[in-house]
Amino acid sequence: MKKLLSLLLISVLIVGLLASCGTAGQTSDTSQQDVSTTSAEESGDIVYKANVPEVDYKKLKFKILTTAFSEPTYSEFGYGEELEDGVVNTAVQERNAKVNELLNIEIVEELIVDEVRFAGGKVNDRVRLTMQTGQDDFYLVVPSLYNCGALSAAGTLRDLKSFEVLGDLSAPWWDQNFIEDLTVADKMFFITGDLSISTRNSLTVCFFNKKMFTDNGLDNPYQLVKDNKWTFDKLVEFSKTIKSDDNNDNKIDYTDTFGVGGQNDLAWAMFYGAGERIASMGSDGYPQLSMYNTRSTGVLDKMLELMTNDDYFVNSNDYFSVSPTPSRLLSQAFIENRALIFCEGLGIVEDLRQMAVGTDFGILPIPLYDEEQTQYQHMVNPWSGNAVAIPAYLTEENAEMASIVLQVLGAESKNFITPAYYDRALKKQTASDRESQEMLDIIFSGVGADMGHIYNWGQLGAKVLHYSVDNKAVGQFRSLYEANQSIAQEALDTTVEAFKNLES
Repeated sequence: MKKLLSLLLISVLIVGLLASCGTAGQTSDTSQQDVSTTSAEESGDIVYKANVPEVDYKKLKFKILTTAFSEPTYSEFGYGEELEDGVVNTAVQERNAKVNELLNIEIVEELIVDEVRFAGGKVNDRVRLTMQTGQDDFYLVVPSLYNCGALSAAGTLRDLKSFEVLGDLSAPWWDQNFIEDLTVADKMFFITGDLSISTRNSLTVCFFNKKMFTDNGLDNPYQLVKDNKWTFDKLVEFSKTIKSDDNNDNKIDYTDTFGVGGQNDLAWAMFYGAGERIASMGSDGYPQLSMYNTRSTGVLDKMLELMTNDDYFVNSNDYFSVSPTPSRLLSQAFIENRALIFCEGLGIVEDLRQMAVGTDFGILPIPLYDEEQTQYQHMVNPWSGNAVAIPAYLTEENAEMASIVLQVLGAESKNFITPAYYDRALKKQTASDRESQEMLDIIFSGVGADMGHIYNWGQLGAKVLHYSVDNKAVGQFRSLYEANQSIAQEALDTTVEAFKNLES
């Protein structure tokens, strides 16, 4: 498979090899020779390889427990033979075959479809019950981020940094910003990276209509990104260039032509993208509230300048009475050349393939707050995004085995899954348009998360950011934050205490 990533050759060396590894009721053959050593180039493509001990797990069925909020059209680990053939599903099968061959296992995905994505639901209950009984047969678990937070604080997930083969989690197939954002007291309980399709789908990005940009003589947005000039101010400026009340009802909505469309969660993406956090790590290694400050006040003001302007910004959350999936109303407007910019999760890209020939779209990162900011940053949505963890109920031997499989899955996902995802996302692009690929490189290099959302202390994301958009609460940041701060702080303190108790 042709690798589309334009990345530097990286060699990953992990000091120290595991001398032995066991599985449930089996003995693995292990030697000190690496299954894979360093990255190599073959036919101009980069091949990533994880340094792990050579093992033979005797055809073990390696079960991975996953979840989705609806029946998926793709598989992250091989679920569902009935799924349609496609570049991503094919890549999953090829990745699995490679990992199965290297470790002599059989990867099996057990998917639980559950609309409960906040702390609770079927996967949460399954993991907690397993901790009580000590009986189950899954080696990795992939909950929603909300449930990852709840399960980690409850002591049901292993610290990934405690496994020698995973080391400090600095391998290039793991999202480094995510690790930096969520490491608690030098412990990391769940992770995302190239193996996480749901994570990529959940990232809010800016799709732009190339034809509309050209017809209106607007600046090349790709160049703005490269020059660090793709900022909140520029997005606001672009939003005001196009407005047409197509049905003459004296308002701008999803049936008209407009500058920018999105949903309430764009506020979360922009706040994070500006470098602000609801909560961040304190000097003691534990989280602290960091939402309200002078800079974040300016960030929210600028966000609201865009998202509360009904003449140029159309919010899909206003149309749940029209459709149970109102984002589809905006994607249709974008497809019909009635929206200049559409801010939505990458997963919506499937819809955008319907655009007519000659009206291609491009992909841009969430803009910077200003030109002083040095990195484009993208937040995994805690509701639609998942992360991978090793359950605490496993024996030491089985947990070590799970860490080896996880590391190899990560490396081979960079070889197979990410190139396929690029191909899927760029399906409508011309062969010569390498710039959207470069944009995806930028987007994926800055993937992280806000622990304030994941642990949902005081529901600050909803009660401050969403509320500000819904109620056009311009200039009310301080009062909204202070009204909810004490409840959030109490909830945060409870979580910190839970983490400290895990150490005792």
